[in-house]
Amino acid sequence: MAIVFVQQKNNQRNLIIVLVGVLLITLLVLYQGFFKKSSLESSFEQTSLSGQTREIKIDFTVLKNPLLENLQPFAEIAPLEIATSTKYGKVGRENPFLPY
Repeated sequence: MAIVFVQQKNNQRNLIIVLVGVLLITLLVLYQGFFKKSSLESSFEQTSLSGQTREIKIDFTVLKNPLLENLQPFAEIAPLEIATSTKYGKVGRENPFLPY
């Protein structure tokens, strides 16, 4: 009997060590994610505080490429006609939520 109790105590001690390890890893991840300032946030604060803004320039000369000018648009697809009946019979039900 004494061997069984010692084995259970060893199992419990191992489980407690694993639990403490998982808690430490969780706390470390939470600290890194929430409390530590990231480099992206600090660089954003530096640019916003210094008042320097960059002008956005869009290069539209790419659209004047002769290959793009030769492209043909797709044929327009007609929308599906919604009808209460077709040549195959009635489509749908008046109230689809009613049981059969």
